[in-house]
Amino acid sequence: MKKLRLVSILLVLALAMSLVSGCRQETTGESQQPGGDPATSQNSEENSQGVTDDEILVGTIALTSGAYAFLGMPAIAGLKAAFDRLNANGGVQGRQVKLVSYDDGGDPATGKTMIEKLVEDDQVFMLTNLGSEVEATMPYLREIGIPLVNVTCTDGSAYSEYAPDSRIFQISPDFTTDGKYLVTRVLHEDLFGPNKDEKLPDDAKIGVVYTTDQGSMLTLDAMKQQAEAEGAADRFIYEVVTTDTVQTVIQKLKNENCQAVVL
Repeated sequence: MKKLRLVSILLVLALAMSLVSGCRQETTGESQQPGGDPATSQNSEENSQGVTDDEILVGTIALTSGAYAFLGMPAIAGLKAAFDRLNANGGVQGRQVKLVSYDDGGDPATGKTMIEKLVEDDQVFMLTNLGSEVEATMPYLREIGIPLVNVTCTDGSAYSEYAPDSRIFQISPDFTTDGKYLVTRVLHEDLFGPNKDEKLPDDAKIGVVYTTDQGSMLTLDAMKQQAEAEGAADRFIYEVVTTDTVQTVIQKLKNENCQAVVL
């Protein structure tokens, strides 16, 4: 899944690069009206913010400190590795992609300030792989119109961007949608058995292991709603865990004859 998300980021990055020419054409059209200033027309041919003839600046929030550093550190390492591979293969339209990153420690207010710094001071072309600060920054991102390729979003705020000219590309679903997917997949998809091609029996018990952070609780509520809608609420057993009790809880669910466990 992580590989697919990184590939998606690269694909959307290439797609977003089409905005460079799109913005340039729009500006050029305005500057070439009768009586237009030749100097203005010449300036309109310059590249978009964060794009030179040989480089593209992409901004991100790394989240390499604080409680969620265990998520942020491999994420930023994977993003850098993907960009290194992209650059080794010629980059995007002959341009090398340079990552500009800051660490907000998981604090949305700090992240919002850093995003504004990336856009206004560092002059990045686009943003990618933001975290909890997406919700706090969404009005600003809509107003500024900078491309955003995002992976995480807790409340679905990025999913209202359906306009044809939207520059916000949300890759993974919000936690609420995740919860519904998890229940639907475990109940109906051919994921089980010796060859991983069988459905669970209709009476199979299913364990759910969750924590008490915001994302997990949103996912849990959505799972319960979907299980109820599927008429399968009595098949699910929910257990809260900490990092120290995961193995114990999973063994408990096995002892209760759960045939699948959703983490």
